[in-house]
Amino acid sequence: MRNIADVIEQFIISELFANEQDAVNVKRSQLAEKLSCAPSQITYTLTTRFTPERGFEVESKRGNGGFIRIIRLPQQEPTQALLPPAETQTARQMVNALAAHKFITNREASLLEYFLAVLGDHMSEKDKQHMVKTAYKPTESGGRITVAKTQTRYVCQNCGYSSVKWLGKCPECGTWDSLVEEVDSAPTKQRPSYLQTAERPVPKTISQVAKVHVERLTTGIQEFDRVLGGGIVPGSLILLGGAPGIGKSTIVLDVSMKAAARHKKVLYVSGEESEAQTAMRAERLGKATDSLQIMTATELGTILVQARQSQPELLVIDSIQTMYNQELETAAGSVGQVRECTAKLLTFAKETGIAVVIIGHVTKEGNIAGPRLLEHMVDVVLQFEGDRSYTYRVLRALKNRFGSTSECGIFSMEEDGLQEVSNPSGLFLETKEQPVPGSVITAVMEGNRPILAEIQALVSHTPFGLPRRTVVGVDFNRVNMLLAVLEKRCGMNFGDQDAYASCLGGMKIKEPAADLAILGALVSSYRNRAIPTGVLAIGEVGLTGELRRVGMVDRRIREAAQLGFRKFIVPRGSFPKGKKLPAAGIVEAGSVEEAIQAFYSD
Repeated sequence: MRNIADVIEQFIISELFANEQDAVNVKRSQLAEKLSCAPSQITYTLTTRFTPERGFEVESKRGNGGFIRIIRLPQQEPTQALLPPAETQTARQMVNALAAHKFITNREASLLEYFLAVLGDHMSEKDKQHMVKTAYKPTESGGRITVAKTQTRYVCQNCGYSSVKWLGKCPECGTWDSLVEEVDSAPTKQRPSYLQTAERPVPKTISQVAKVHVERLTTGIQEFDRVLGGGIVPGSLILLGGAPGIGKSTIVLDVSMKAAARHKKVLYVSGEESEAQTAMRAERLGKATDSLQIMTATELGTILVQARQSQPELLVIDSIQTMYNQELETAAGSVGQVRECTAKLLTFAKETGIAVVIIGHVTKEGNIAGPRLLEHMVDVVLQFEGDRSYTYRVLRALKNRFGSTSECGIFSMEEDGLQEVSNPSGLFLETKEQPVPGSVITAVMEGNRPILAEIQALVSHTPFGLPRRTVVGVDFNRVNMLLAVLEKRCGMNFGDQDAYASCLGGMKIKEPAADLAILGALVSSYRNRAIPTGVLAIGEVGLTGELRRVGMVDRRIREAAQLGFRKFIVPRGSFPKGKKLPAAGIVEAGSVEEAIQAFYSD
């Protein structure tokens, strides 16, 4: 049961200080009459409960019209409120003191009182007081305190899905055994905004916005700069992903050396190699200048401190999976670490104007490791891909806020590093003395660049009841569709024939413009009749057997004409009437039957 001192204290705090006043004036007699107590009890409560140690100061003015002034002092650390007064303070009184000083909310006070009531006789009063003192910790803002909560959750290392319990299979991405336990601490500080807050933002028209000329950082590697839209934008965050051993570190180090040779200050940070190992790889690529600085580190805070001191124009992080933020308790490479390190690097890039390039590993499915949020945070996402059985590498822009996403760069892996390929069409073509059945050349678009590729097909009789279908570098479903079109429209029987289709050089073709070339290669192998050399096939095949138009046919034909091609089979209507044809020898076909006839006609 509460004593009269508790009642008086609670009344003064809850009633008189209800409107967050800094001071109140009370009369002892009126307060005693209201609470039905003696004035001496009022004096006792003010003397013992409203002390400077507990955040109050009491002033008394005597005489006629005298009153007592209670002043609330500026809030200090909550430990002051937990200190016992002259008499012994119980755990429940400590909770009331915390609530009275606004260190905890009424809800938190009710929860603590509930726990104290549930524990009952199972804990001593001393243990209860210790629990109250250790249940809360002060925040960086001072004054108020929050519950020191730590939660354990299970996060998918592939997609970032979070669960309160462990699951064998991630319900989001379907990956098995990818959920890892992480300790999730309650945030104590709000993430700062990337925008300047000195002025209140107001809406403006496009004409009112000051047009600032941004000078891109050119690396000297034309293929790399072209994919980015002309160079690296200052203050941008670029993510480069690729399979292990594909050459991510090589191309980024080469970019750093080329930029340093153009008198650009570059800081290359490696978390996977020592400084000596990085220097050995740099010697293989060429001679480095003093504008390039290398460093081995994995703690992000140390890296950002060094970057602020050296003020480079380009900061390279190899790789983001090796970096960790010591503010988090999780291991390096976890979803939380990757997300937070990327967010800090983004903030650093926007505040300083330093361009940052980070390398990210990919999963077995070819996606960049970590949460999908990572790709949304960065400004540019580059994919470095290729078959390690071949020498060529393709750099694609999957996302680019400052340029086109349809560009790609072609490189060749040589002994002295990656070399630019100025004419990629010749890289994927095999020179043959005589034409062979099952081979057709097509032109595919990689961004705005036409690339000639050779499609080969093999159709052979199978002794088994179920024919086999195998493809490499082309779409499996489209090959099956083309086989069905040939059976239905041209009367060819592939029911007892194995069919194989491949794009040479390890190149992967995804656009439908290669349909006509695949169909021509299948027909050529089926009839065992070679298509003459110098023939280029471009067009999409529909289910009804018609040829459909594709984009940028003129660019494809010009590229092939420069390499000596003389005959071009394209869908009917590819060129408007009156438009000058890009080359001679263009044959327009409206159906697959007409296209097959055009393959073998003079």
